[in-house]
Formats: sequence, C-alpha cells, structure tokens
Amino acid sequence: MRIFLTLLFIYFAFLIQTAIKRFTPELVLLLLVIFALYEQKGMVLILGLFAGFCLDLINPKTFGFNLIICLVVGFGVSALQGYIYHGGRYLFILLGLTLVLRYFLAFVLLNATPPLIEIIVASLIILILVIPLHSLIHRLFCNQWKPA
Repeated sequence: MRIFLTLLFIYFAFLIQTAIKRFTPELVLLLLVIFALYEQKGMVLILGLFAGFCLDLINPKTFGFNLIICLVVGFGVSALQGYIYHGGRYLFILLGLTLVLRYFLAFVLLNATPPLIEIIVASLIILILVIPLHSLIHRLFCNQWKPA
C-alpha cells in the first residue's frame, strides 16, 4: 500500500508539472529527493524509474534522458541517506545540486535548456516548496508506531 501511495504522489506531481506551461517547477524531482531520504534503495529505484518514464512520455525526442536523471538522483540521494541529517538545509543543498545536475546535463547532452529566467523562477518555486512538502510527506509516511 505504501509503494502505491508514493507512486500516486509522484504521478499527481507529474500531472501538475505537465499542466503548468511556463516556469515549470521540477515537482517530480522534488518528491523523488524527499522520498529517497526515507525509503529503501530498491523502492527508490522503482520510484526513479516510474518518475523518469512519466517525464519521458512528454517529449519522445529525448526519451531516456529524464529516466537516467531520476535514477541517478534517486540512487545518489538514497546512498547518502545514512550520512546526512534529514533537516531543511541539507534538503536545500541536495535539491540545488539535483537541479544544477539536471539543467547542466540537459545543456551538455541535448543542447536544450529553457531561458535563464525560467530556470531561476522554477528553481525558486521548488526551493520555496521544499519545506512544506517535506513536512507533509514526513507526517504522512514516516510516523511509525513506537512502543510506550
């Protein structure tokens, strides 16, 4: 049931992300980074595969690019899971590095990046949404029963 809910969250983020035409924030990558902090590596790879496949369905000309980005980001964050504290500033750093990696690889490999103002506005939107989404996901998925 938990994997179904996480896939559903990523799918809804994908639908919202594709519905926004200008200044598109990377909501799927944001949720992938947040889930990668709490889930096991196998589940994160499934989430990255699903998220990348959904994002690649939008533009078949670059099919596979988002899949690779989501798999690398998901596996990289889940590999760092034991070494970092799940606080806000580390989440900002991880998300900032993820966005830089995504836009840099899009520029180098595909020579296709949106205008700089769109990248800046979309990144600021994502960085504003980090803390509320992180607290929501943490409350929904990470509260475990503890013995008294």
